[in-house]
Amino acid sequence: MGLAAIILTLLVPVPLVSDLATFFALALFVNGPFSPLTPVGFEPILMAYGKIIPPIVVAVVGVMAQLLVEYLNYHLYGAALSWERLRRARESRLMGRVLRWYQAAPFLTTMIVALSPLPYWTVRITASLSRYPMPLHLSATALGRLPRLWAYAALGTLLPFSGGAILAVGLGLSALLVAIALGHRAHAAARV
Repeated sequence: MGLAAIILTLLVPVPLVSDLATFFALALFVNGPFSPLTPVGFEPILMAYGKIIPPIVVAVVGVMAQLLVEYLNYHLYGAALSWERLRRARESRLMGRVLRWYQAAPFLTTMIVALSPLPYWTVRITASLSRYPMPLHLSATALGRLPRLWAYAALGTLLPFSGGAILAVGLGLSALLVAIALGHRAHAAARV
């Protein structure tokens, strides 16, 4: 899908379509398997594109990319969590409490976590583990993400910085956070 967006960018001379295709490809990249490498990568991208594309359009396209990633994650996490190696984690007391809390109001929980700065992976895992219906999971995700993504894109219109400066700060922060995490991991391994 990301490759198709890049090809569309090269073939279609319309600037808005080209910008949206590039944004969609970037959204897939920073929300997909490389998301741990870009912990604050998506928000600056939203702000930068909010400067050149109406924020509501940025939000809708961003949500579409995130829903595609979540569709894949739902299945991948579900398959991974069924492995026998993860049985202890799956059946732990903590996971049991998390699942009971989640199952009390799964739609609302998913929507609130998608809207808030809370780590979304918690909902991603519990939705897969509890076999919460995917259409409801994706609907709640969209309802939570749309206003959040719109807010970041709209913020970009207010910032007195160029889109490139916003992206540079975001990527710099991501690189710093990854370096700190890797340094912490290396330091912990050296102590063992």
